Order: sequence, then structure tokens, then C-alpha cells
Amino acid sequence: MKLTKSRLAIEISKLDTFYSQKVRVEQYSTDSEVAATMLWLAQEMGDITDKNILDMGAGTGLLGLGTMFFNPKCVTFVDVDQDALDILEKNKEKVSQLIDITKNKVICSDIKDYSSPADTIITNPPFGTKTRHADRDFLKKAFKLSSTIYSLHKSETIAYIKTFANKNKFKVTHEIPFSYPLKGTLSHHTRKIKRINVTLLRMSLDDG
Repeated sequence: MKLTKSRLAIEISKLDTFYSQKVRVEQYSTDSEVAATMLWLAQEMGDITDKNILDMGAGTGLLGLGTMFFNPKCVTFVDVDQDALDILEKNKEKVSQLIDITKNKVICSDIKDYSSPADTIITNPPFGTKTRHADRDFLKKAFKLSSTIYSLHKSETIAYIKTFANKNKFKVTHEIPFSYPLKGTLSHHTRKIKRINVTLLRMSLDDG
């Protein structure tokens, strides 16, 4: 299979998402086109192949499994929800005929209790709308575990996120905005798809 960004998005779109989303932990599946753009950039920057990858708040594994198309050294999936990780295991089987899925670890844990470093972190963290500063708490942990981070945030919070990153000696090297589709799968949703403004940030430890 010749891998292109479009092909990567197609393969990611075939993976299962949450069967029953949990509002408290803000479970929203990562859009396949957004995920493909995120991972394609990471590969172009040399941040995936032969690297140890950490998918923080992995959910059903769309991002981490996407990195496995680029032959990382190992992918670690961490999520607090075992139900989501059970779906991730099924997704691993779905892609097993296309890529090597043996180099991975799946850990059920609150991210605040996880402490193993990685070369690259990819994450679609909670936006902090249900639990105040949940996005900041994810990043605070990420800054301790890696020097290279790819993370998605509501665009209205980007100024704050940049300031927070700078205080932790990280600089934003790339910034890509999206009109992000949230599928209306929760009981309080009145529309099938709601679009919100989301921005992908690549953050790197500022050695200077």
C-alpha cells in the first residue's frame, strides 16, 4: 500500500470510535482528516519513525495506531477508560493486516499517574469544558515526559496555551487551525454534527 495523507485518513476513518461516549471525561473521537494532518506533519518533522510514541488519553487509539503506519520504535497508549481501551484492542486487529502492531503497550491509567518518558507525545486532550483546566493538566504532564508534543486545543484558548507552554520552556513551532466536526452522539446533542474551531499545536522544548 502506497501511503499518502489521504490514504492515512481513510484507514483511520475505518477504525471504531466510542460506542458510548462519557461526558465527564470529554470523550470525542479525533476526526480522521485532522488526525492524518497531525500525523503527516509529525512524520515530516522526523518525530515518528524509530521513535517512542506516547498517545496520551488514547481513547480508542486512532492517533497512536495512525503513527504505526510510519514504523515507530514503540507506541504506548494510555487512557483511564478501560471500555475505550477494549475498543482499541479491536482496532489493533483491524489494522494488523496492513501494519506491524506488535510494538505497543496499552496501559489503563489516569495520565497523572503515568511517568514513563517518550520521544514524541501525541494527544487530543479534554478541552477543559467539563473539568476546568483539564487541557492544562494534560499539557503539564506532557511537558514532563517529552520534548516534542502534538496537541489539539480549542482555538479560543490558544493564546493561553502558548503562554503556558512558554512558562514551561516550550515553544510553539507549528500552528494549524481546523473547523473540527463533533458528531452529535451524546444525548444532549441537538445536531448531528457541530463544528468548532480547533488548533493543532506542535510544541518543542526550547533549549535556548
